[in-house]
Amino acid sequence: MAVRDAIAALQVKVLALTGMHGAPTDPPESINQFPFSVCYDKQCEMEMESAGWAVDLATIVCEIHCSRQNLPTAIAQAQGFREPFLKLFITDPKITNTVQEVRAVRYTFGYLDWGGQKEAHIGYQFEVDVKLTLTV
Repeated sequence: MAVRDAIAALQVKVLALTGMHGAPTDPPESINQFPFSVCYDKQCEMEMESAGWAVDLATIVCEIHCSRQNLPTAIAQAQGFREPFLKLFITDPKITNTVQEVRAVRYTFGYLDWGGQKEAHIGYQFEVDVKLTLTV
């Protein structure tokens, strides 16, 4: 199990959400398709269990960006992804067997920065806490 595998599997699931136009495994320099999802790992903690075995507790950030060209439309569009995104973990709590478990999901709604531009887009930033097993 690796965080990168979990990110790739999560992006496949997000891309399948109705209305989503982009969800690459690696964050791009610029975004030209909206709505768009980008995921990356934010922080991790390793807990040793025994020789040759540990638990990796990671936080995967998944942002759903919508264009701000028409703010009322962008807000409605972004809010339409909230429940479908959360239900991904109810239907698949192991993210296609890439994690041992999803432990928690936190999220905020509002302006999102991208490519050095403050408040460039509107959308959600989800923080998904996962547990992975590390072995040698």
